[in-house]
Amino acid sequence: MDREHFSRLAGHLGIHEKMVETEDAMAAFDKIRAIAYAQPGARFGGLLFFTDQNVSLGELVNKPPDPATVKKWSDTLFREFHLLPDPPDDKRINLRLEMEVSSGSAFVFDGKEREQKPSETTVFSSISLNGITVGGPRARIRMVFKKTEQPALMHCGIWGEIGLHEERTLVEEEEVVKVIKDKLTSRRDLKQRVTVSGIRLSYFADEYRGGPDLLVPFYFVDVEFEDRRSKKMGISQGPRQMFRVPAFR
Repeated sequence: MDREHFSRLAGHLGIHEKMVETEDAMAAFDKIRAIAYAQPGARFGGLLFFTDQNVSLGELVNKPPDPATVKKWSDTLFREFHLLPDPPDDKRINLRLEMEVSSGSAFVFDGKEREQKPSETTVFSSISLNGITVGGPRARIRMVFKKTEQPALMHCGIWGEIGLHEERTLVEEEEVVKVIKDKLTSRRDLKQRVTVSGIRLSYFADEYRGGPDLLVPFYFVDVEFEDRRSKKMGISQGPRQMFRVPAFR
């Protein structure tokens, strides 16, 4: 994002103060609003963050903006300021990015009764690549609206374009499960039974750390360890741990 583009975006969100720029980022702020963008090559390269402190994110509001109005405002913002990735030219890449809008609520307890009240309207992204979910710090869009159709918070961490780097063989799910269980049960200090309670395949967009800026597929494996004290203590589940395993050879 160049300086002029960033300045126009800041003005669109109500910030007209002089901006600050370094090699890694650009920022603009006034007494109540702030916006920052991390340039490519920085640790969070591509991350756009905006906050408006006119209202607390935890504050209840009588009437949050209508989801249809928020959707229209958001779509216009993304389109006019080119905040979404360009469609891939390579037919081997099937990228789907959908924006969903939902109304949020919170429970309030007055000492006698619990009452559910409206709290916010939220925009969040759903991203998939060739049918596989994409997640991670740099693959997420989230906006929170409280009193007006302009967000109180915006987190837009996503790339500008995507291309194929190389093709690899996908490791089968059963092989990953077997390797994890074999390694865990072979530990000398581990005598509990190990159960794989869940496994999911996902592309992971990690923080930029100075190497190749790649979307890499991983298996996220949830493992539960047997707790022999569970019956005595009335515990239904044993200790759990999640492993992130590369899904390619």
